[in-house]
Amino acid sequence: MFLSSGEGVVFKGAVGPWYSTDQKAFHLPRNEAHKLLALGIDEYKRKHGQLAPAELFLHSTYRFSDEEWAGFQRCLPVSD
Repeated sequence: MFLSSGEGVVFKGAVGPWYSTDQKAFHLPRNEAHKLLALGIDEYKRKHGQLAPAELFLHSTYRFSDEEWAGFQRCLPVSD
């Protein structure tokens, strides 16, 4: 994770059998995707006095699956 200041934070998600030989790609189950993004957001808040990031950009070598995307969305505030 990199901040607009250029400061970087390294964190590691859960180890698991995420590689699919059928799809030839790595994908996380919904719950693991949620935990990974929550870990990054929690670290940001810890470093910035509980302020949530104004923007999030998610990058991956592979296209996110619907399950991953649903897990990531659970971390975001609900807006009307």
